[in-house]
Amino acid sequence: MQRTLINPAIYQELLDSASNAGQKGQAQYHTPIAFGRELACYLPDTRPVIVDLSAGAGHLLHACANETTERLLACDIDPSPERSEPRRNLGEDGATKPKSPKTYPIVADLTKLYPLMVETDFRADLFVLNPPWDLHWYRDRLASLADSRLPGVREAFAAHDGRTSRDTIDSTVATMLMALDRCTTYGEGMIIGNDATIHRLIMAPNAPHRALARHVWSYQTLPSPWAKGAKAEGSTLNAELGNSDPDTSALSPQPSALPQVGVLYFAAGHHEGIARPSLGGSQRDQRQGASIRGTWCCETRTHEKWQAVTEEWSARSTSALSLKPSAFNLWLSPDGAIRTALSLFQQHSSRTDKTLAAELHSLNGKQPMQLVLQRNDRETLERAAFNSPWTVCPQLQAAVNLAVQQYHATRAPLYPLPKIQRLGYLDEQEKILCVKDFSGSDSENSAFSVQPSAFAAGRRYPISSRTVTVSRKGTRPNLSGESEELEYSGQELCISIHDDQGREHRFMEARHTAAGVKVNHTHLNSRRNRPTAGPPVNVHHTLDDLIAHFEIPEVPDVATIAPEAFQKNLQILAQLDQVLAL
Repeated sequence: MQRTLINPAIYQELLDSASNAGQKGQAQYHTPIAFGRELACYLPDTRPVIVDLSAGAGHLLHACANETTERLLACDIDPSPERSEPRRNLGEDGATKPKSPKTYPIVADLTKLYPLMVETDFRADLFVLNPPWDLHWYRDRLASLADSRLPGVREAFAAHDGRTSRDTIDSTVATMLMALDRCTTYGEGMIIGNDATIHRLIMAPNAPHRALARHVWSYQTLPSPWAKGAKAEGSTLNAELGNSDPDTSALSPQPSALPQVGVLYFAAGHHEGIARPSLGGSQRDQRQGASIRGTWCCETRTHEKWQAVTEEWSARSTSALSLKPSAFNLWLSPDGAIRTALSLFQQHSSRTDKTLAAELHSLNGKQPMQLVLQRNDRETLERAAFNSPWTVCPQLQAAVNLAVQQYHATRAPLYPLPKIQRLGYLDEQEKILCVKDFSGSDSENSAFSVQPSAFAAGRRYPISSRTVTVSRKGTRPNLSGESEELEYSGQELCISIHDDQGREHRFMEARHTAAGVKVNHTHLNSRRNRPTAGPPVNVHHTLDDLIAHFEIPEVPDVATIAPEAFQKNLQILAQLDQVLAL
């Protein structure tokens, strides 16, 4: 009888996990290694990764591992069991046996860990389970089971057995539900439980959670290895016991002087329940549906996602986020550059917005001042720093605020500007007000023919700006006095306004609409890190058209933005005038 007391440090956590935990006592039972090895005979030959959601000391995991096993993923609420790997030893021929698989434990309440597994879409090919018996776990923690991809899981979770309260569910049933839900298409597993409970809740013809029985392909009833008088190393496996026709009542526990345990072998792709064994066939032949064969495995990211869940659980269980910069998604490095990072859990989380994640990583290595010069870059920076799901270092937020303030202060003109000069500030606007109807073909230089009234007075239209490459031909005398043809090129501002039909109207200086002038999109040459000409751009209207038909917003000058500093500088200039007058 292998019984141990539960660590008192987690007793309150245990009480919180189930409504009847206090009445069940403070003890746990570890699966004997020999017993686990006998049960593992029905598992697939290839077992690269094995998962146990209530592993205890890991006895069942190690008992089910074979020479193909590389990793053992273990979860248990108790941090005290020793989960050390078995020592390597010598075989009868003196050769060293294969290295034991490495164990990756998570100390956590399974009912709280399960939502993280769902969020990362954690899936595994093989589960071996011996959950706590007859605990009443709270359903709200397992609410995602109601949306499982398996109809049998959804139906079984919705059912109520009448013995637990409406807001709880039996721990054996819940563990099997979670394992099936997290199985890959080819996934399978086995679960050990109290045979009377398994029969009453799952395998009996009128069992409340009978929907799970369709995924069961083998049902074994065995003497309990934990009963008084049972062998410490396990018991003898009767392969046929309890594996009867599902249409009969023979699935009920057989009378015995010893308590009985039930073992269910299940698979996500098996939907036919238990079939009558064929003569000469093996138990494994009764498993239907997709299954893993050979050395191939279905899910290659099981371990990576388990690590992601492990890191997130650890982060949520401590105050690490407030202690070290590496816990932030956005922080400022000592050299003043922005650094970004997403945890492994955030990378796999279904809640992580992939567009926001791409924006986050686009900031990495750049200075805040570098990102505030263009409106789009500045909005991306401010959104990431102040209005995003990321954790942001306060020093970075302060640096962003300072860079934005300095940008606007430096950009402010010294005096009020006329309309033509205010055009350079339109890149700060998202929409522009039309003050006079504009058909789009009013301009003499227009090369854009559209329906009348493309823009209506009193309405606002989306506006944007970009830098384009302009080139034109010209002549000048050379040193010999002869005319020489040259090509002039440079960067100019192109302003675009979209009408109600989504058509883009481009505005530039009138001289850029003349014959022989080429306007092209500007691309950044990644090799030389300098702008180069791209595809051609059609210029539709002049800047005079823009000023005549649209409102050009006023631009605050330095006297408006920083009145105190402006007055102070005026006083300094007055003092200088007095000194020069002497």
